[in-house]
Amino acid sequence: MSAPDLSTITEAAWAEARRRFPIIRRLAEMTGRTRADVRKAALELGLGPTHVYALLKRYALDPRLTTMLPQGRGPKRGSSRLTPEVDDVIDDVLGSFYLTRQQPRVRDVVDEVHIRCRRLGLVLPGRKAISNRIEMRPLKDVVTGRRGRKAARDR
Repeated sequence: MSAPDLSTITEAAWAEARRRFPIIRRLAEMTGRTRADVRKAALELGLGPTHVYALLKRYALDPRLTTMLPQGRGPKRGSSRLTPEVDDVIDDVLGSFYLTRQQPRVRDVVDEVHIRCRRLGLVLPGRKAISNRIEMRPLKDVVTGRRGRKAARDR
């Protein structure tokens, strides 16, 4: 488990970690821990038992205060669940197929990505994943590719 950038942690997050740490440590060191013990700790912390079990797991892997820092839900913004190979296929299709004067529709781009992924034996990405990659492209690059430099300059 990598250590977080300590300079970005708020005082409230530190306070929460300091509040959680002794309770989770006590629970982790307890022999014969029962579900009732976990529920009691969960009540004390104002969390659900499942969250307490997750904190216990984090503590077991790395028994430091920083492991008790609150974490955001879900994947980090900008991270990709697609394999690098699928990302490469999408980038290639966007560069060679979507950013052309023919201005294909998103549906056509999705079909082309699926065709290439099938050929390579890769998992097919969803329409939303492909649309997100299109939206992440700088507008200037999209306009230049699809309408020309003059249109991009005028915009």
